[in-house]
Amino acid sequence: MLLVSVDAPGTFTRPWTAAFPMWRTDLQVFECACHEGNYAMPHSLSCTRAVESRAAGKQQ
Repeated sequence: MLLVSVDAPGTFTRPWTAAFPMWRTDLQVFECACHEGNYAMPHSLSCTRAVESRAAGKQQ
């Protein structure tokens, strides 16, 4: 069990605690954070902008 307690009077009106049940498995953890070399988002945006430009009558 992971317990997190927050006591920040300047932010919250009273202290609070959250509990997260956790258990060990034989599975690998998959890191899904962004990383260098991941060009999926820029490529997706670039393609979308090109489609929008063509739809507006402009050529690229």
